[in-house]
Amino acid sequence: MKMVFEIPDVEGDFERVAREIVLTHGNLELCRAARMANLSADWFSRKWKKVMGLTFREALLAYPMQNAVELLRGGMAIQDVALCLEYEDSKSFSKGFKRQFGLAPSKFLSKPTGRDEKPTAGEVPLQLESR
Repeated sequence: MKMVFEIPDVEGDFERVAREIVLTHGNLELCRAARMANLSADWFSRKWKKVMGLTFREALLAYPMQNAVELLRGGMAIQDVALCLEYEDSKSFSKGFKRQFGLAPSKFLSKPTGRDEKPTAGEVPLQLESR
């Protein structure tokens, strides 16, 4: 069954539907997301960047790291977060976390307020959680 999401020209609706596509289908290619929205890949990409403030690829890379922050803040061990987010190992996860936020997850946890704050360096402006 092919799922098609109708995206009106209103930016708020585009944002809602774009979030729904990503949340429903997770890590998918731009062309597939555009087809699901019944739009050309080029138009979808430009509209996504304008409305969301970052590229489609950046958003797909950022979303798991937002979840990682929440899991770490909730007390989950780094290696468990890595497994939960389907990284090969905790080393690969730590490299990705550091690339996204500018500090390793162990440094984030060792900060006195680490569990109460999001990392500030490279903080993700996109919140994909359902509203």
